[in-house]
Amino acid sequence: MKDATFEYIWKNIVLPSIDKVAELCNECDKIKDYEFKKRDLRVVYHRMIGDYDIVRRQLKNRYYKVDDNDDEKNLIDTHKIAACLCYSMICNKPFSFLIKENMPKKIFLSNYSVAYYASIGFIYASLIAEYNINRKGEFAAKLQEYGKMYEPPVSKGHNDYNEGRIYALAQNDIYGNTFDILAYADMMYWIELYTRQKVENTINPVPLDRCELPEK
Repeated sequence: MKDATFEYIWKNIVLPSIDKVAELCNECDKIKDYEFKKRDLRVVYHRMIGDYDIVRRQLKNRYYKVDDNDDEKNLIDTHKIAACLCYSMICNKPFSFLIKENMPKKIFLSNYSVAYYASIGFIYASLIAEYNINRKGEFAAKLQEYGKMYEPPVSKGHNDYNEGRIYALAQNDIYGNTFDILAYADMMYWIELYTRQKVENTINPVPLDRCELPEK
């Protein structure tokens, strides 16, 4: 990924996710007891770039490398990019806090919430861009009006879909389970497909030429 593209993702997707989660956490009772705060985000940013590049390179070399001289064939799709972003954010957590018994779950899950919402936010932004370059502006407008990806329904009594995914990220990281890039990318694909089915009101969405996010 080009530096300008990563900077665009950081400014327009990652930072808003950090701010959103921080705002929710700061509403918790006795927030000062947990010494909740943002880490130095300049350091987080540069470490994220390094870890993202490492895991992306490993992914391409292990599974998708076709020809050293064929950059077109060596590109990885948006779902795997989102997975690499999620992994790099879990490795470089933007918040620090004290862990205490019976602490608010918003604080405890804050770093995993950012990782999830930033990765799914990348899919959201990419899908809007892809609709637009494929001259499907009506679908882009509908998704922008909704303001986020559509959330699949869950059985009664369960956490909502997004919260369940955040819990899964937390549990896997805390218990030392290896982050599965391909499995997470597959999850991003199905969330995107569900969203497209809702936006386009069809079981079989229209074919799209994929694209990178605009570099700004």
